[in-house]
Amino acid sequence: MANLITLLRIGLLLVGVGFIYSLTVVGQVIAFFLILVVILLDWLDGVVARRRGQADDVGAVMDILGDRIVENVLWIVFADVGLVPVWVPLVIIMRGLVTDAIRSIALTHGQTAFGERTLMRSTLGRWLVVSRMSRALYAAAKLVTFGYLILLLAGRLAHDQGWVFGPLLDNAGPMLYHIGMGLAYFTVAFCLVRGIPVMLDGWHYLYRREPSGDA
Repeated sequence: MANLITLLRIGLLLVGVGFIYSLTVVGQVIAFFLILVVILLDWLDGVVARRRGQADDVGAVMDILGDRIVENVLWIVFADVGLVPVWVPLVIIMRGLVTDAIRSIALTHGQTAFGERTLMRSTLGRWLVVSRMSRALYAAAKLVTFGYLILLLAGRLAHDQGWVFGPLLDNAGPMLYHIGMGLAYFTVAFCLVRGIPVMLDGWHYLYRREPSGDA
């Protein structure tokens, strides 16, 4: 069930992206609610997995995969429509590749990203990466940031397409843009900070070798 929710998230994400590229005000409003559901489903699939006893290694990998697809796709789309600089998705993608590579190698040694066998060894690392509070805060940051950027695009389109309230954005436009950039940069910084403990606690797995059976 949890994996089906992950697949549903990806499907709704693609529909939401389609509405973003409609470049209509109504399309952005629909996309806003779809992306809201996509992010909330991330919380739901974790709850379902725990209650059904399905929180296994495969489920954890699928959960991370779903998160990566949602984050990477949305940041790329936001950069493509001119809402954020192109370096933002590049940084997010590189960070994800590095941490997921380390997690994949750690998994071959029996260490998981989350749970009792997490590869995180430091107390700070466990709090920043594994704790439900940190994961909830990051989800909230994405929810607010992604939602705000979509509504910011809706406001731009309303202004350009001559909607009645469009002129109200003439003076507020720069301030609203800077708020959006502040949210985006905070979310990117939070993402990077949460990735640092994974690199520090898991880096040694890159150099570990399984003992040879020829001894």
